[in-house]
Amino acid sequence: MVFGISVLAKDRKAIQQTPKLADHKELSYLYERWEEALTLLGYSLRGDRNLRKKIMLNMKHCFGRAGLTDYELKMFRGILSRIKEKVGKE
Repeated sequence: MVFGISVLAKDRKAIQQTPKLADHKELSYLYERWEEALTLLGYSLRGDRNLRKKIMLNMKHCFGRAGLTDYELKMFRGILSRIKEKVGKE
């Protein structure tokens, strides 16, 4: 019985420590920022290929599967801000 209580307590603690995941609105904003960054980096139409669109589709699938936490979302937004700051000035 003690073992059962111990397992139950660990499960409850794990549930309480589950980080909040980014919601749809936050992800949409992140995707817009990624598109801006890709444009600044020169990803645009090349002949009949839209590489930026393909990259964005793959990113959406990847981030959707991963379920970004609030910390991860902020990290990516920081990276994107730095890209815009460094590349956008040129």
